[in-house]
Amino acid sequence: MSLEPATSGTVLWRSVRGPMEVALFAKQIPNGTRRFAEHVLRGNEMTITRVTEKYVELTGPGGEAVAKESNSRIRFSQPYMVVADTRTPGRYAITLTTQVGDELADWTILGKVRGDAVYWLRNLAGSGTVKDEDGVLQYAVKGVGGDILENVWNIKDERREATQNLEVKTSRKQVSLSFEDEDEEATADVQIRMRPVKKVKRVQKKQKEEESEKAVTESITTGPASTPPAEEAGKPLRSGAEDAPVTPTDPTLEKLRKFQESLRQPNRSAKKPPTHSNAEEGIDGLSSEDEDLEFLNHRWSK
Repeated sequence: MSLEPATSGTVLWRSVRGPMEVALFAKQIPNGTRRFAEHVLRGNEMTITRVTEKYVELTGPGGEAVAKESNSRIRFSQPYMVVADTRTPGRYAITLTTQVGDELADWTILGKVRGDAVYWLRNLAGSGTVKDEDGVLQYAVKGVGGDILENVWNIKDERREATQNLEVKTSRKQVSLSFEDEDEEATADVQIRMRPVKKVKRVQKKQKEEESEKAVTESITTGPASTPPAEEAGKPLRSGAEDAPVTPTDPTLEKLRKFQESLRQPNRSAKKPPTHSNAEEGIDGLSSEDEDLEFLNHRWSK
């Protein structure tokens, strides 16, 4: 039967080799586990710098040294235990065996590694790792980040809060725009809401139709001025025959012209004394021209 207490806090450190999940004894070792959790949040500043046959050394961003804390139920009973140095700030170790001897006797046990991280930690101690005689790695395993999976210490993650604040949507005010001088100061700090594209297209189409109608109206109003009806009534009627070119040698057209003139001047219905000679007179003392006009007048009256 195991006497080891249950863990109550979990953190996750991510490195270039892979993630490492650590379950901590937060209730039994509150101060040391809290400091380690704060360092994991700044996981990009943590690095594995040294590897021996018994443990892997992990260096954090520093700060204050962890005070010595112990519990009779917490021992080096299994490998892959996470311990903190009580003399050097930000210095941690991960054991690879239970036979650590006196090397880590003054260190404080914080928790234990669980999950698949035990495999790549074991590979760091193999023959393929380049290190010197003291176990210092030529290519340190750098961290890329970290998270607190089970936050029993109520540690505030400032980075996560800043991201959440950016995602909060603020309400925007909708105002009517004005180009008057008195409203410039009032609308200076107000956000403008753009109209939808479909609405803009409808407005542009309506404006084009209004402009085309306006152009047609202007072309009608600015056309050649028509003669007023009063002036038209005062002018004598002109037929197409009068406007047509008249051939003076054609006697029929000449007679027709005279007939039209006689119709326009009804006061000249009285016969004028003939001015032609007796040689041109016809029957009953009328000339041939007068006979024709008399005949036409008779036909017109019928």
